[in-house]
Amino acid sequence: MSAAGFALQIHERLDSTNSHLLSLAQQGAAHKSVVAAEIQVDGRGRRGRAWHAQLGRGLTFSLLWRFQRPLTALSGLSLVVGLTLARCLRRLGADAVAVKWPNDVLLGDGKLAGILIETQGDVLSGATAVIGIGLNLAATPEVARQAGVPVASLNQALTRLPERNDLLLAILHDLDSDLRRFDAEGFAPFADPWVRLHAYQDRPVAIHGANGLIRQGRVLGVDLAGALLLETAEGVVAIHSGEVSLRPC
Repeated sequence: MSAAGFALQIHERLDSTNSHLLSLAQQGAAHKSVVAAEIQVDGRGRRGRAWHAQLGRGLTFSLLWRFQRPLTALSGLSLVVGLTLARCLRRLGADAVAVKWPNDVLLGDGKLAGILIETQGDVLSGATAVIGIGLNLAATPEVARQAGVPVASLNQALTRLPERNDLLLAILHDLDSDLRRFDAEGFAPFADPWVRLHAYQDRPVAIHGANGLIRQGRVLGVDLAGALLLETAEGVVAIHSGEVSLRPC
């Protein structure tokens, strides 16, 4: 298996592809290094949630991307990655795939893929990001119970799953193109395409934080920095990702 410009490692078993690649990044790993795992036993999602990968039933990998732009200019990155993944899967025939702010990919009401981005850098130099993606191909009920949220799998949308290696290469190819553009232009060119695939566009939602409900309102879209625009009783407010989650009302 080869991917032009990518340095690819495939492991049978890892605690976390993100943790492994973060360690490699600190040791000077090259731009576009990729770590994939057949089995991931201690994967992480946002807000401390676990993300497990079962042998042959998912695609779990992390990509190291060294940006020219500083850490403060990475707003909207998780939305770009989600959009890239959703468009790639739709092109393969999974027409019902959608995105959910700020970093999930859905199939119907179920979570098809999750994204975890961990960054390093400062306000002056180019930032480094480790982009972790976990995609369910044929998740079992056990995984659904562990996740604690509705879970979907790609085999629910496709009569025949692509080979995992081919799927990984297709996703990496699309990420290469979109991340280059994001590095050069920021989130602005991705905002409208993202809105068109947002599962909760123009729908009432509740935004929950670590301490409970933050806001209720109708989703208007996202701004040019990737913040969610919410129409509330008090007016339009911008919700930044951080430690919050979106739920339908």
